Amino acid sequence: MPVRASTSVFFLFSINDCCDKIILHLQRKGERLLLTHFQWKERKNNIINKEWSFSFFFQGTYYRGSYFKDGTITWSDNHPPESQLNNIENQVHDLILFHIFEDHTPPM
Repeated sequence: MPVRASTSVFFLFSINDCCDKIILHLQRKGERLLLTHFQWKERKNNIINKEWSFSFFFQGTYYRGSYFKDGTITWSDNHPPESQLNNIENQVHDLILFHIFEDHTPPM
């Protein structure tokens, strides 16, 4: 399964075999760590309010939150560590933009 670690580095690995080694390698090289099992669901969709809930795992911890149409993120339950918050929020923005706002239907 290919995992994109940065704009120029790709890793192929079996999750059971060496996932921890790759994460440690990425930490040492200063690359941003990846969110896994990202899921989203539309909560509100009208002219005034658009809101999506999302969840993911980061370094083995489960996180949930809400994403609003203005790009605001609010966190449920536990918050990501302050040292990784900017990295995580940037990845959430990228994933929301990719899955919700970009058109991925092939032309006919």
